[in-house]
Amino acid sequence: VAGLGLSMEDTPDGKISQFLVAADRIAYINPANGNETPGFVMQGDQIIMNEAFLKYLSAPTITSGGNPPAFSLTPDGKLTAKNADISGHINAVSGSFTGEINATSGKFSGVIEAREFVGDICGSKVMQGVSIRATNDERSTSTRYTDSATYQIGKTITVMANCERNGGSGAITVTININGQVKTAEVMPYTAGIPAMYQTVVFSVYTTSPVVDISVSLRVRGQYTTEASV
Repeated sequence: VAGLGLSMEDTPDGKISQFLVAADRIAYINPANGNETPGFVMQGDQIIMNEAFLKYLSAPTITSGGNPPAFSLTPDGKLTAKNADISGHINAVSGSFTGEINATSGKFSGVIEAREFVGDICGSKVMQGVSIRATNDERSTSTRYTDSATYQIGKTITVMANCERNGGSGAITVTININGQVKTAEVMPYTAGIPAMYQTVVFSVYTTSPVVDISVSLRVRGQYTTEASV
């Protein structure tokens, strides 16, 4: 049985007027196009609308159509969506991704673990060489490395000095200095009958400094003219 009613109720806050409808189904019909299509239907505890414009929406749970739903938002803040296009800023304390991630740049303050890297994961630089042809002389070459990171990170600096003796019997000493840490080595001792000799001096230093100063010096000393380069 359907019915309409008007009532007035006394409450602690004052009188409340009520418009009451007794019906299993309530609908508003818009026959503008000649078809009686319900624009608003209330049946049981559900309200069905074809379109709605709301200025503010407060709901404990939001779920889209579909089975399973393509989009859902739960009261605890869990958002589930099959696809999302976000053009603004995302701020999250944790997360995980599967598949491919495309980005133009990024910064990581923690540890990166990967099974494979494609591209450069280290930097290299060739320093200008020096040559000596004298009995007693010392010359050096130097360079500076500046880390592009905005914070201090640990790294290993390795210097490889390739030395060559082209003649003479004098002693040849190579000194490598990396931010004040020094390695000195006497290289290629003179051996009669061998016109040219080659040796590589390697020195590695671990540092967190964003700026690293490196110098390599070559020294020749003896009674006869010695020709060497590094």
